[in-house]
Amino acid sequence: MITSLLWTICALGAAPDTLSPPLRALALHPSGGPVQVVVIPTVADHDRALARELSAAVPGFATQVVAGGMVQALVPPDRLRELAAREGVARVRVPHRARPKEIVTEGYSAMFEEDWHALGRTGAGVRVAILDVGFKDYLALQGTELPPSIETHFQGDWSAEEHGTAVAEIIHDIAPDAEIVLYSFETEVEFLASCQEILDNGEVLVSASIGFDNVWHADDTSIYSRTVDQLAEAGITWVAAAGNEGWSYWVGEAVDSDGDGWMELDGEVLVETSAYDFAWASVRWDEPFGAAARDLDLYLYGTGDEALCQSEDEQSGAGDPYEEIWCHPPAEEVKLAVYDYSRSSAPIKLWLFSYWDLAPGVASLRETLTLPSDASGAITVGGVQWWDQELAWYSSRGPTNDGRMKPDVSAPTEVTTSTYGNRQFTGTSAATPHVAGVAALLLQDNAWGPEQVRAWLVEHAEDLGPPGPDKDFGAGYLQIAAGADDDPVDTGDPDDTGDPDDTGEALVAPGCGCATGAPGGLWALVALGAGLIRRREARRG
Repeated sequence: MITSLLWTICALGAAPDTLSPPLRALALHPSGGPVQVVVIPTVADHDRALARELSAAVPGFATQVVAGGMVQALVPPDRLRELAAREGVARVRVPHRARPKEIVTEGYSAMFEEDWHALGRTGAGVRVAILDVGFKDYLALQGTELPPSIETHFQGDWSAEEHGTAVAEIIHDIAPDAEIVLYSFETEVEFLASCQEILDNGEVLVSASIGFDNVWHADDTSIYSRTVDQLAEAGITWVAAAGNEGWSYWVGEAVDSDGDGWMELDGEVLVETSAYDFAWASVRWDEPFGAAARDLDLYLYGTGDEALCQSEDEQSGAGDPYEEIWCHPPAEEVKLAVYDYSRSSAPIKLWLFSYWDLAPGVASLRETLTLPSDASGAITVGGVQWWDQELAWYSSRGPTNDGRMKPDVSAPTEVTTSTYGNRQFTGTSAATPHVAGVAALLLQDNAWGPEQVRAWLVEHAEDLGPPGPDKDFGAGYLQIAAGADDDPVDTGDPDDTGDPDDTGEALVAPGCGCATGAPGGLWALVALGAGLIRRREARRG
């Protein structure tokens, strides 16, 4: 496990540029046991061959997963330099890690005017694949809160996090006779491997209450989003959490108008960190990943003039439009600042993200979707408080960065589960399995594809907020009237089959800028460590 030393060392020294900044720091001061890394080959389709070569050539190198043109492995810290210098290695970094999108469910009665279970609609014969970062204690709930038999496909440490267990509870409440299949992962490489497994296993419905935050543009071009699109094209209905980052972004055009290098951001971007002992933030800007020419740097300041931590990767036409910081600031009040090393006078759009909420009046409340909820093929779900139909304050908003309306619909959150006991299960993580459960009821007697399921859900959403679909609620809050299961929906498919063909093809994540699915320039660090792959509980404001 990488210690906090990684995040506080600023002098990275002359370690190979192939290593990401935190790994360069560790290479200069190697300590501890093996570190988990992602190795990016110089040749996109050379991932498996490179894994074999490195296993033979680098002492202690242990391959874990190969997927999406990337190699996930464990390597001793004192071998990082050697690994980075090997021929065929383009980049070595720590894995991006997904965070759960959560914060007997009241959502069933809140959505349904009539008991569908009493009408025989229970999800019988439908398999629901739950993709999550952990399923701690699920065995203890089998036969009570969960079905007596559950199929599992686990990668990573599935037992460290109970988040997915609560998701499974809600699906079982909504569709009690559906078969539940658990898929666990922690890193982006394991995410891609799990998606391939879902495709290979012939799943038709996925509930995914997870997301990757601000590591790529939310415009349906990331490797995560394009993978979901490919699954949808194969006939798989993917229900995605919109995210809990509604108050985590400053979005807007910035410019260095006075020529001092510092971007004007319409006032200070303050972060609420007083209750926490660390800060994590990132910035991306409106240039292509892998081809960024604008060289921006990100800084975190306290009350003084000295930066508490900074990210200063170079962008010179082949880099990523991304900088990220992680540190333990001594100050309770901190602010983010962006410096334009290229000293351009042209304005550029920024997405400035903080793991902890931005101060009141700073957050932009738009374009805050987590990945892959921006995917065209995903049914994206926002969160609504079940008791008053008010938008949950943390629910991520649309539109996507390319202007498409998301989320698609909204569903109940802040509900009760056995997993969390007297703590509410909050966040869009709780809303998502409500929609996935309804999809299971629909698929019990209908061989529908994802667009037919989406059309039915949108048709049965109660419009909230401004008239028509909007960036907060989508089409509205899912409200299902008596007899609604018999309502026909014209989806443009005359035989209502969804035509789910080509389900056996390998995932290649088209359109991500990497012919075989390698994530082009996803070099920015998103490693949270096991202690941070945990629930992010919503705080009432």
